Order: sequence, then C-alpha cells, then structure tokens
Amino acid sequence: MESTDFVFMMSNIIVGGITTFIAVLLWSRTRDVAWILMIVGTIVYYIYIIYNVLDKFGIVGNYSPIIYGIPIVKVVLSNLPLVFFAVAFVVVINRKRFP
Repeated sequence: MESTDFVFMMSNIIVGGITTFIAVLLWSRTRDVAWILMIVGTIVYYIYIIYNVLDKFGIVGNYSPIIYGIPIVKVVLSNLPLVFFAVAFVVVINRKRFP
C-alpha cells in the first residue's frame, strides 16, 4: 500500500468518525424525519468507509457475496447513503410544498 492510500484512508476514517459522532449526538436531540434520514445516511456512509478499509486489508474480501461478478455489499453500501439523503430531501420538499 502506498503512503497516499494510507493517508487517504486515515483521513476518511478520522473525518468520517467525527462526522458520525456528531450525527449520533444530533440524533438524540431531534425527532424530525428528514434529519433522522440524513443521520442514518451519514452512519451508513461511515460503515461503507470502514468496509472499504477492511476490504483493502483483505479482511472481508473473501467473505462478501458476489453475484455475476458484482460485490453486492459494496454496491449496497456505496448507494444506500445516497438513498437516505434523497428520501430526506424529498421529505423536506414535500414539507415545503404542502404545509
């Protein structure tokens, strides 16, 4: 592994960890559906970061399910945060449109 890969992974882990910690703190203080969906998207994105690091070190690479050559866990984890963010945006748009 090159030093640039290591620095990139460590910065992702640190910044993602701080963001996820703040998101969990916010979760206990809000009951708004849109904010909760944003928080869950942030947490799932951090899970994706951790999964990528474990995959890079070869810890989970052999055990992840693959269908037609596509790693299912990686595809789901990379897209699921965006799904949560999109649903949160739709909730806010509907709230603004229909008070």
